[in-house]
Amino acid sequence: MSALNLPFKALADPTRRKIIMLLKKESLTPGEIAEHFDMTKPSISHHLNMLKQADLVSDERKGQNIYYSLNTTVFQEVMQLIIMKEMSLMTKKILNFIKKDWFIIAILALTFMVSLYFYPRLPNRVPSHWNIKGQIDGYSGRFFGAFGIPLMNLAFYFLFIFLPYLDPKKANYAKFPSAYKSIRYSFHMLFAGIQAIVLLVALGYHINVGMFIGLGISLLFVVIGNVMGKFKHNYFVGIKTPWTLANEEVWVKTHRMAAPLWVVGGILSAIFAIFGGGTSSFIALMLIVSVISIVPIVYSYVIFKKLNEI
Repeated sequence: MSALNLPFKALADPTRRKIIMLLKKESLTPGEIAEHFDMTKPSISHHLNMLKQADLVSDERKGQNIYYSLNTTVFQEVMQLIIMKEMSLMTKKILNFIKKDWFIIAILALTFMVSLYFYPRLPNRVPSHWNIKGQIDGYSGRFFGAFGIPLMNLAFYFLFIFLPYLDPKKANYAKFPSAYKSIRYSFHMLFAGIQAIVLLVALGYHINVGMFIGLGISLLFVVIGNVMGKFKHNYFVGIKTPWTLANEEVWVKTHRMAAPLWVVGGILSAIFAIFGGGTSSFIALMLIVSVISIVPIVYSYVIFKKLNEI
């Protein structure tokens, strides 16, 4: 076991890794190697001895000079072990990721399987858009009608995964994981619900599309409102105005104020979706969206100005 550890220990040092890269090209003397580093020759000799003990390099005297060369066979074996170790770690990470996201992955897989199952039964034209009265006014081809929304849902899945890594404040996402997860679940379930409605209508079932879509959006508002107060300062999730992004205290106050507003807005829009007509429920939804969007924007500006006056 110690024999296997020696090469890994030797390669853990960045200087020795650079020496290996130099020796991959050609055999070199300690003096020639030292020219590539800002360190003394005794220090270079120490690193070479470590590599020699690990059997990664060998030395050969030619005249008055000692030339070091890469032990290719041992180096390749070590690299294979490193690759196998990295693959094992990656496999564990993937399995852990699947375990953590199993519910969302199951939803995505189910939408594709359902679309694949019903695909032969779908008409050539699949409804894809409804007007405010709930009447179909747009169609798509069979393939897009069956797989368009699942593909968009899949795209959102990867978008939600990569957003934290793109955010300059990515460290803050670890401070609200449950809230971020709730948003992800809600979005994916909403898209899955829309896909189910599209397929049912395409197959000839009479569905009150406006009501169900309205309920889905309302539920999304309620979920976001319930977790909004937990959002930490970031550039992608939450109410992003120049004033919330400029001041973390403004961010916190704005989200705490907006959270119950979104919940109430979601409840009201759900009521209109169930009891209102097509046009009235659509107008109500637009008014509610305007209020829960504009009020926090104005509030963040007012709070920012007040804090700057102190």
